[in-house]
Amino acid sequence: MELFFLILAIVVVLSEAYKAKFEKSMEAKDERGQLILLKVKSMSYNYLTVGIAGGFLLVGLFKVMSVSFFPFFVLIVFLIQSAVSAIYLGIIRKSQI
Repeated sequence: MELFFLILAIVVVLSEAYKAKFEKSMEAKDERGQLILLKVKSMSYNYLTVGIAGGFLLVGLFKVMSVSFFPFFVLIVFLIQSAVSAIYLGIIRKSQI
């Protein structure tokens, strides 16, 4: 489990560095870059909403995981969201908008 969190932490740091590099670039400052940032943030918030709502369902309705594990679940959702949004940023930068 410790190895999982270590790998996840490294992936998150790299993902955040990639997103920060894009946000500081000239590409992010033009109209297309602003649209890309808006799409990435929208996808991130949607992912977080679904992930946390899913956690509530797993704990409250279906009793799949214990209440004591819920904070770790939310942490994992937030960390994975960072990596997913960086991957989405990379994909959407390459595509035509």
